[in-house]
Amino acid sequence: CGSFMAMGIEKSASGNLESEIHIYDIRNVQINQPAKFITKIQRKEGVNGVAITKETSGNGGKYIVAAGEGKKISIYKSTHSSLFDPNLKFELMHNFDICDDKDEFNASGSGLALITQKDGSIFLITLNDNDGGGKSKMNLYKLNRSVLSLNENSPYFQRVDSKDMPIGD
Repeated sequence: CGSFMAMGIEKSASGNLESEIHIYDIRNVQINQPAKFITKIQRKEGVNGVAITKETSGNGGKYIVAAGEGKKISIYKSTHSSLFDPNLKFELMHNFDICDDKDEFNASGSGLALITQKDGSIFLITLNDNDGGGKSKMNLYKLNRSVLSLNENSPYFQRVDSKDMPIGD
């Protein structure tokens, strides 16, 4: 469902003190060739879910990566509009707690998806994985441009909708 894939890798399943996000070119997979590693983002915390999308060219055309660790979400932005640029880096734009109601565990970032619409709007889908299955939800957020420009004057996300996901263990 795209040309590139982001994958989160933790050094250890316990402690979650280090992780990396690997970015791969997956275009050749459709012709039975291996995915090609492009770059990685080093993290000083764990990672439960990752997602990648690209801004429309009118909004800069850079790549956006979201990484979730429990209820915390990190947003990274590429320094270049090509993932193959030799000087490519990903800058941390924001690190924050996305949950609206901490008692309900309703916006964990264990499963993430980023979607860019033709008009340049970017949406984030979060799926939680409450081990008991009792409070599982899917949330749809619209990212405000401030998330991508370090403008602290407006909310980062606007929740568009939420759906209970009655998933057993």
